[in-house]
Amino acid sequence: MGNDQKVKPFVYWVGLVAAVGGLMFGYDIGGSGGTFVMDGFRTHFGWPILAPGESDPEWVNNQKGWISSTFTLGALVGALPAGMIADFIGRKPAIMLLAIWFTIGVTIQMITPVDTVWVLYLGRAIGGSAIGALSCIVPMYQQEIAPSSIRGALSTLWQLCITFGIVLAGVCNIFLNEWVEGWRISYGGNAAFSVALFVLMICCPESPRWLILKGRHEEGRLSLARTRYDDDVEFEYNEICGIVKEEGKVGSWLDVIRMRRSMTYRIIVGMMLQMCQQLTGINAIMFFAPDMISTFLGSEAAIYGNLAIQTVNFFATFICIFLIEKAGRKILLITGGLIMIATCMSIGGVCTIPGFDNPDAPQPSEAAAYSVVGLCCLYVIGFAYSWGPVAWVVCSEMFPQDLRGKACSLTTATNWLFASIVGKYTPLLYSPDSIGLMGTFFMFGSLNVFHLNFVWIFLPETSGVALEEMDELFKSYKPGFRKVPCRIEEKF
Repeated sequence: MGNDQKVKPFVYWVGLVAAVGGLMFGYDIGGSGGTFVMDGFRTHFGWPILAPGESDPEWVNNQKGWISSTFTLGALVGALPAGMIADFIGRKPAIMLLAIWFTIGVTIQMITPVDTVWVLYLGRAIGGSAIGALSCIVPMYQQEIAPSSIRGALSTLWQLCITFGIVLAGVCNIFLNEWVEGWRISYGGNAAFSVALFVLMICCPESPRWLILKGRHEEGRLSLARTRYDDDVEFEYNEICGIVKEEGKVGSWLDVIRMRRSMTYRIIVGMMLQMCQQLTGINAIMFFAPDMISTFLGSEAAIYGNLAIQTVNFFATFICIFLIEKAGRKILLITGGLIMIATCMSIGGVCTIPGFDNPDAPQPSEAAAYSVVGLCCLYVIGFAYSWGPVAWVVCSEMFPQDLRGKACSLTTATNWLFASIVGKYTPLLYSPDSIGLMGTFFMFGSLNVFHLNFVWIFLPETSGVALEEMDELFKSYKPGFRKVPCRIEEKF
């Protein structure tokens, strides 16, 4: 089947429903980060109310780090068994169970009593474990439902929903900031989305590839019939059956790390992609932008500045949806990396202005402070169309069917491990007592140079390659510097 294959509208609907898990995650990022500048939240947990130019004491920065990192550590714990759970009970029921588990977690966060930050930590760990598992299973489910012609674009819906959730939470925080208890909705409002995910998934089919792998051939054929036109069902059914017959049953953990079928190479590349995604510095900006901006412009300006960054993040993701099949995965990662290098270095340069890193120096001009917001927006554009969605797409499509669940668990857990590290230590890094804002952004800019070169050398182009053909692609790929393929050029 070529890229001219007709696609049923129902496929897009199924992919969008599954991506509601990303909406839950995005709302959490935008909602929780915005609470750090809310007076009601700060008073509830005994944090000082800051005037422009003042910085939080170390113990507050430490609690900020734990609020972020308990979520990501929970996600790490949830991601590790996610593939095995999805392999055992199926992609669809796993997503539904995780929606229930997430609802429990955000409810605990919403009802946290006064001065009991540990209850907030607990709720965030539970909610994070659900998101960690969903971030492994949802892209995998979308890949297995989608025909190859739209596989990348459909998987990008996960990231698009994350960015929309961030924007939605940012808008809500503007109004919730006026209510002393508004922070509770910032943390618990996304329970509405988890309930919606559970209900809507009832109408979605199970992955046909998983059903056939489990020997439930007739159910697999029926699932294909719901997501493919009649002319395509038999061809794809026979193709999947052929691969399943060759691969056999679901593989073991030993099979995941064996050299056979280039699995060791694929695992290393996948884990490196997810590590690099977090070390681009995106979560440092998305979690802590309101906090950084409020230092120089006040809490109200911080909320609006953060919303601007979040809105840019959402709309820039559409660039990826439009280009990921036309241009390919690799060119997006490299060009996005170049933008992030330039903007991180520029932000670091602006932060050399006296006052950004030295609280005793005169405050920098508003123009300098707003320039940081503008550069953060440019940075987010580079991330939103490249490393944000593409790392998830590649990691969910590069592994064989019999090992996909376990392999995706490892790559997803890597993402959350480094998200935890970034979330915990970023507030300490940009503190004037550490390397400061300047050093933090110079550090992320330098790391992005490494990320760009890693992709250039080690990642083959997976766009347009059927899931059943990935074995041959990685077997024949030789790492090295070469011209980066752009599929747009191939059309001329």
